[in-house]
Amino acid sequence: MIASLIALLGSLFDQFSATVIKKVEIVKDRAVSIWDVALISLTSSSIFIFVAGSSFKNVDFEEIFSGMFFLRIILEMIQIYATYNALKYAQLSSFNFVRGFSVVFTVILEIILLGTVFSGLKYLGVMLVVVSIAVVFRHGLTEVKGWVFLAVSAISGGVLNAIAKYQYVNLEAYVVESWVRIVLIALLIVISLINNLKMKSNIFSNFKLNKNWWLLIPFKALASILGVVALNMGSAAVYVTVERGGSVLFGVLLGRVIFKEKSLVEKLLISLGIITGIGLVSFG
Repeated sequence: MIASLIALLGSLFDQFSATVIKKVEIVKDRAVSIWDVALISLTSSSIFIFVAGSSFKNVDFEEIFSGMFFLRIILEMIQIYATYNALKYAQLSSFNFVRGFSVVFTVILEIILLGTVFSGLKYLGVMLVVVSIAVVFRHGLTEVKGWVFLAVSAISGGVLNAIAKYQYVNLEAYVVESWVRIVLIALLIVISLINNLKMKSNIFSNFKLNKNWWLLIPFKALASILGVVALNMGSAAVYVTVERGGSVLFGVLLGRVIFKEKSLVEKLLISLGIITGIGLVSFG
């Protein structure tokens, strides 16, 4: 119960972060680059991962820096580009609806690639999530802003979940995650510097112009801490269900309050379908 409450609180701070990111990316004349946002966001959420990863000794770097590692780095960069653009163009609620589909896509990958056989409840959960998301796109894909970025984000997220799951089973999870983030942060620093030189700006001036951006650091750090604590205290299935479900629900509510998104009742019903489906996938 406590682990679930911590995971739920973590998802709330994660959505606060998403709200800040969306606001600083859409401000006219002083919008923040997605690369700057990604750099600050990833660095802020990585601090405690680094602390946990540093406690392990006798690390086998040959095992860590395998082909799977570099495949994940490529997919992570695609995921960063797609996700932050999706958050920029799509409604906050639509962003979280499709993001929840990555859990289902992971299950589909396990079925196709690993031949895993699941219970009937899991398949029912997959169908429920798919039907709920189909309602979001019922007027056509092009009617949903940023749908291409949303689709790429959801698919790459599902593939990354499967790769990360493989790495965590075979290697020390925090060590692998630390090195993945170190490489990603290094790449983002280079891209951010090149982009800022081209735009004749810098990351610090963006901080000065966008006061809300400062909130991203504590929000991301808190979401990361709470996520790690919740995952260590409870089962992965409970964590995934509560964290994704909380993100969907809080995304709808914050989208309504902050960005004045419409159709609140309809979106709450869609949220209920997605949360129920994720629950069945996790526990079925």
